[in-house]
Amino acid sequence: MAERRKYSRIPSEGLVYVRLLDEDAEREVASLKVLGMGGLMFRSERTFGEGSFVDLFAQVGGNLMHMQGRVAYERRDDDDGIDVGVGFLRLGMHAREALIWAVEGNSDGGAAGTAFVPSA
Repeated sequence: MAERRKYSRIPSEGLVYVRLLDEDAEREVASLKVLGMGGLMFRSERTFGEGSFVDLFAQVGGNLMHMQGRVAYERRDDDDGIDVGVGFLRLGMHAREALIWAVEGNSDGGAAGTAFVPSA
């Protein structure tokens, strides 16, 4: 039986700057792997804890989007990294429009433009 999802998802490339919402620590730089209207998945070298709230900046298609979400799952991959799935709870200004463009209007979903490193 085919898996049914509420939102469509696309493979994506780009950077994700992430930190636990209740920490003042520096953001970790991770690799964006999957993007959807309801969330994203990135590859990290650390765990954040399922159910934890995270604050993220994601670089998608030349746009830097700010969002907050909850970690839905963490899975170790074959290369000793950790795939972290996050469901969106709050999107920053213009993030919804950028997501619509990236997920529904852009066939490659890849990041373009120069890297931007947000402050902690």
